Amino acid sequence: MRRSFPIFLLAALTVAALPAPAPAAEHDERLLLALAAYHEDPPAEALDFLGASREAALEAVARDESQMRLRRIRAISVLVREDGEAGRRLAAEVIGDARWSWRLRIAATRALGNYQQHREGTAALLRRATFDADPGVRETAVRQLTLIDSPEARLALEELRGRERHVAVRVALRDALLKANPGATLPREGRQARELTPATVKEVTP
Repeated sequence: MRRSFPIFLLAALTVAALPAPAPAAEHDERLLLALAAYHEDPPAEALDFLGASREAALEAVARDESQMRLRRIRAISVLVREDGEAGRRLAAEVIGDARWSWRLRIAATRALGNYQQHREGTAALLRRATFDADPGVRETAVRQLTLIDSPEARLALEELRGRERHVAVRVALRDALLKANPGATLPREGRQARELTPATVKEVTP
């Protein structure tokens, strides 16, 4: 009679053959504290202790999926605020990539409009966000495009208005067009309450 291979030994060999889990990323505890301690993006001087490693440290936190979402959002925003190429590249990667959560895509979109509206090509990156599947990202893109006074930004808004169907995004588009054209008359967005008049109210008699 043939002996079967001991199951416990087979299990041990299988586990040993599995790749070792990647070690958790190590971050400066002071950075993690600063990213979570403020009700807004931490001031630049609060991160001076990072020195020349500031951008690399922020990007590492932004990419670390084990970190709490608030820290990742703040890391993206502060990195874009640094106005360097690292923040620019990360924002361009995040925007339009569904592998990043919609909250992080919103963070990248908002940061570009807030901190890099003066840079050439920002309107093009924000236009890319107007094609995002999430309406919250598209709405954020609209509001950030209104901060850029350029033909490219205005064209992106007009293009989106022609294809957008989500009410919240269309409301943001309407606000943007009114801001660009004060005094213009535009129809309200969304379902409107019907005004009742004696002619439209049917009397019900007992």
